[in-house]
Amino acid sequence: MSVARNSVGYRILLPVFILVAALTAALLLLVNRTSRQVSEDYHRFTVTASASSVTTILELAAADLTAARLTDNPVVAAAKKDSVRDAIAQFWSRSGLGGIIAAGDGTFVLATLDPAATREVLAHRGSGYFTVGAGSGQLHCFAQHFPLWGWTVVTAARHATTQIVRKELLLLLPLLALGALLLAAGLYLVLWRNLQRPVAEMVAAVETEREVPSTGVAEFDGIGSAVNGALARVRERTAQLTSELAQRRLAEAALREK
Repeated sequence: MSVARNSVGYRILLPVFILVAALTAALLLLVNRTSRQVSEDYHRFTVTASASSVTTILELAAADLTAARLTDNPVVAAAKKDSVRDAIAQFWSRSGLGGIIAAGDGTFVLATLDPAATREVLAHRGSGYFTVGAGSGQLHCFAQHFPLWGWTVVTAARHATTQIVRKELLLLLPLLALGALLLAAGLYLVLWRNLQRPVAEMVAAVETEREVPSTGVAEFDGIGSAVNGALARVRERTAQLTSELAQRRLAEAALREK
């Protein structure tokens, strides 16, 4: 097809290709945003579920002390704190998590995170789910308070891209690129067959003073009929003028003979 800036193909195909490229880019951005949201929801669910397990450990310990009426016994309470701390540490280790247990006076009962991450986590005030930047990664945290001992327990999980999201993206990106190429190729063929070729045939017929053939496209056939009618009228008028000119020459010749 012609690539001239004033050609029909250029004026139609270029916007179409730009539209296809824009739609492809929008789809890629949508996929990226969706994958980020899925990853965020996955980490939120993981850390929240883990925090629920930690809450269960704490509540069982409180129930044991309350049932035995030993909450005011410092020796028993200290032993129970140690056992709860060890249970939470083992749970975090098995689950591939980390966290912090801070006492009310600011001392650490348990800290499995590096110092920089610990400072970032403790800088956050309040309870519930939150995220903090820690070094080269991101931490998804869930903070909860245990009033019986004045503890603040923060369960933390490192941000990691799930394998499911990676596989989906690796499969989706080539499909989007292939779909965009197929769409562009299909539009090119459709426009060439139904636009560029009929126009080229009509122009060639007019240049050679032939009758414009039928193209199969109603709009172009209407233009072709109008062009054929105009050419027919031009030929008829030309024939009339030629006949009048011949008659005039004959009359002039007769006058000269007389």
